[in-house]
Amino acid sequence: LPLSKAMQFSLGREASLTMALTGGEDYELLFTIPAANRQAVMDVLSASNLSATCIGQITSGNDISYRYEDKPWQLDVAGYQHFETES
Repeated sequence: LPLSKAMQFSLGREASLTMALTGGEDYELLFTIPAANRQAVMDVLSASNLSATCIGQITSGNDISYRYEDKPWQLDVAGYQHFETES
């Protein structure tokens, strides 16, 4: 997950990850592509002087799992729930 050096210096890496995943004030484009097309997309972006970071993959099921430094990681804070209905 792309994180600014200033935020990591101020908050530390783990708190920066939590903020990036739940804060909602910084925006980047998020899109999905089939794994087979990844290199082609990266080549087009590079030729356009743009970059992208692969941050995960979609799998079957409804659960979201996080990894930090290639180990399972528990996110203890929930972000804004865009699709929940008010009761």
